[in-house]
Amino acid sequence: MRLFLAGLALVLVAACSPGNTDTSANPSGSSEPGHGSGKPNPPHAPPSGDAHAEGCPGDFNLSRSVREFACDGVWVKPMPRRMVPQGLALGRESTVYLSGYLHAAPGNRPCQVLQADRDTGRVVARVARIEGRVGAGETTFCRHGGGIGLNASGLWVAETRRLWLLDPAAVEAGTDPVVRAWDLAAPVRGSAMTVTPHRIGLAGFTKTLPGKLRWYDVDKVLAGGVTTLGTTTRGSMVGPVAKRSTPSLIQGVTLGPGGVWFSRSQTRCGVLSGPQGDLEFQPGAEGIAFSDRHHVWVVSESGSNRFRRLGDRPVIPTLTRIDIRTLGDSPGC
Repeated sequence: MRLFLAGLALVLVAACSPGNTDTSANPSGSSEPGHGSGKPNPPHAPPSGDAHAEGCPGDFNLSRSVREFACDGVWVKPMPRRMVPQGLALGRESTVYLSGYLHAAPGNRPCQVLQADRDTGRVVARVARIEGRVGAGETTFCRHGGGIGLNASGLWVAETRRLWLLDPAAVEAGTDPVVRAWDLAAPVRGSAMTVTPHRIGLAGFTKTLPGKLRWYDVDKVLAGGVTTLGTTTRGSMVGPVAKRSTPSLIQGVTLGPGGVWFSRSQTRCGVLSGPQGDLEFQPGAEGIAFSDRHHVWVVSESGSNRFRRLGDRPVIPTLTRIDIRTLGDSPGC
């Protein structure tokens, strides 16, 4: 298996930001001459030198609690200019892993994985391209990166048609982290994912109709000869051990107080769907993960350069920690 990895410096240059630095072309993360003010850019500040970014979401129809959390969010820096974050997994202490893609033509959007400090937004490692083989198949690469999860087996990355397993230590060290890859057989899709010590939950995105969340046993997935996750177990394919319906528009999924929680969003609004109903949430909400029973971390795509350039939508920082006790009922998206 082969992977091209771009290492990132542990200390950020003052003017680094996702708004004016494309680290895919500049792995050191340093800004080009003339960009930035030369002064430190604190974690809650928007990307320096970006006229589209604001410190807060702007004048949009957002509730007070959602607006306050957004104003106190953290920008992850340096981030590749074209990266659109999608998934989130919490690691030890203040470590967070983000998955996403480089915006390009459909079918050519390589997965990205960032390891960062969730308190400061500082990126310490980046996987710029994930390549490998499923079984004896041809070499391919990961696209989109809609979900990411962490357990004792490693760092799992889900895309629409494949599942990848990475070694977190290799991610941080800058060496080839790809351990293994599996195909996802339709109708199974990896638009969103959550991982527990013993199970992997995969869910597909649907615009209007309910979808499916399928749970797979980790040991069965890792068994020798298994190359595919599908709807039934036969040959080299393993089927789910449980499944349930999901709402439409899901972007992220996780286990939390009372059961399964879903983030559902567009770039102008968001909904957090839990066991007791729908709550107001961040616009552009994607991956989610609870750090305790009252607080959920969320990564938003609304603050990415792709959507900031479109304008006419809230500008939301990359990472936000939200106290769900302060959220009101959602009117929907």
